[in-house]
Amino acid sequence: MNKIVFLLIGHPFLVDEKFQTLVGEIQKKITNQISVQTFCLTEISLGEILTQARTLPFLAEAQVFRIREIETIPKDDLGKLETYLARPAPATYLVLEAESLEKKSALIELIRRYGHVFALDDRSVETASARLIQEKLKRFGKTMNPEVQERLLEGIGPVPTFLNSVLDQLIAYAGNQKQITESMVEAFKVKLNHIDGFELANAIGSQKTQESLRMLKELLRQNDEDVVALLGLLHWQLRRLWEARVLLDEGKREEVVLKRCSVPPQYGPFFIRQVKGFTRTRLEDVLERLFWIDWQLKTGRVDGPAALEAWVIRATAG
Repeated sequence: MNKIVFLLIGHPFLVDEKFQTLVGEIQKKITNQISVQTFCLTEISLGEILTQARTLPFLAEAQVFRIREIETIPKDDLGKLETYLARPAPATYLVLEAESLEKKSALIELIRRYGHVFALDDRSVETASARLIQEKLKRFGKTMNPEVQERLLEGIGPVPTFLNSVLDQLIAYAGNQKQITESMVEAFKVKLNHIDGFELANAIGSQKTQESLRMLKELLRQNDEDVVALLGLLHWQLRRLWEARVLLDEGKREEVVLKRCSVPPQYGPFFIRQVKGFTRTRLEDVLERLFWIDWQLKTGRVDGPAALEAWVIRATAG
């Protein structure tokens, strides 16, 4: 790998996987320590980043600059980047990341001249989810047949960052049982709905900010301040509300919606009332922001409880 600049385009989970692979490949070439730093283009100018790129940290033989949100690069800064790439710092690797870019983007053409462009297929997220399930089950000595795995993914969706935390709790819920069965998954869903999802989702749907914040604090306490685990639980319930909202908008009968979403009959009326408290657009906005909290939390960019409180305040604003 002789190039020193890379552009990664695609779903954040796939981009992160590719970034870790690139760092591993770079490390194989370097005998001593390498430094890895992350920058967000919405928080620091490209000019400042490129200036820092020409100076190695003390004791580091090489450094990797991970530059997120590169799709926000001002046109004027493309010239600065090209000037740098024409005479780059030899021991500095630039990894530029974007969720999406136009195929004929000037940035793509520029990076192709000097480095590598990786357009990651979003369909690979589902493959990554299946791989994560297998790796997690193997590590904990559990098994799960393909039909149950499919059922699990129907509930949480192909978002590996949330799936990981839910799997941890599902494995703990299974206890000493080696095989995780469909009945366990369904029972676990009911447990999540009853303890974590129903009441908070109802308060958010009713736009009750203070009540929602009180419930959030209680859920954080119940989960021992484990924000990542709580994010997984909240995502599970809200995604089911979104799925139900889509089905209702398509004209499906309520009994069909309840069956598709695996809601027990005793919770049916309450669940349908919750769904009707949201529009599809609002649910999609709530879910998207929940995902980004999870992503930023894992990169150390936000304080978990504070970010969740801000999420609740926005979600209850309608």
